[in-house]
Amino acid sequence: YIHKKHVENANTNQKVDQGIARKSKTFIRTTPSTKSVPVTTYSSGTLIYYKTFNNYWNEVISVNGKSVSGFIHKNHIGNQKVVFIDAGHGGSDPGAVDNGLREKDITLDISKRVKKQLESAGYMVVMSREGDTYPSLSDRTNHANSIKANIFVSIHVNSGGGTGIETWMMSNGPESSKSKILAENIQKEMYNQTKARDRGVKDGNLHVNRESKMPSVLVEVGFIDTKSDADKLKQSTYKNKLATGIVKGIKKYFQIMF
Repeated sequence: YIHKKHVENANTNQKVDQGIARKSKTFIRTTPSTKSVPVTTYSSGTLIYYKTFNNYWNEVISVNGKSVSGFIHKNHIGNQKVVFIDAGHGGSDPGAVDNGLREKDITLDISKRVKKQLESAGYMVVMSREGDTYPSLSDRTNHANSIKANIFVSIHVNSGGGTGIETWMMSNGPESSKSKILAENIQKEMYNQTKARDRGVKDGNLHVNRESKMPSVLVEVGFIDTKSDADKLKQSTYKNKLATGIVKGIKKYFQIMF
């Protein structure tokens, strides 16, 4: 005999859902127990299809399109909105360089601030890079597409002697109408936070907007070769304002679209 408190009935006839691995080392186990042997592990951001098994565990069906049998704890998988944040350049590609700044450093700094704010608000955030590495443009869009992110936001720093902030989308790209709404809201909220010169929303055929299958934008947070902009981009408080503007724009987008 066994006490009813010590067992839990598995749910039956559950529909297949999809979620994203939440932990940097997410375990798929052979049985629904933290003491069971792991079948394998996956990094955060991995796309997982599953059925509910009981109140604490999900039964894994497939991972990244490949059939996998096992169980994952519900705390290790999320089905919230997934935001893909792309910190431009990185590694061997510094991006634009001027006024003692490198684009790749600024984009990563702001991206991490965006990630922190979004996660605090309950969003799942996957980044194209979290250190000084260089994923190719195809790596970035393929990654976002593979996890079926809800939106793609690429962060860059401008050059060419201008000043101010702008946001790019692609009018004949995938999900163009939604991309326009996303771009308009991010641009508006960045301006509200920074009061920088508003260069508006622009339309262009950029790889990240063309090859990503979800609504996507590319944000230019200032001009690295203009001293007034560069001086602002050296300030932690200013970078936090930019990140807050991007996050507020993302939130407004989801409020409108969902």
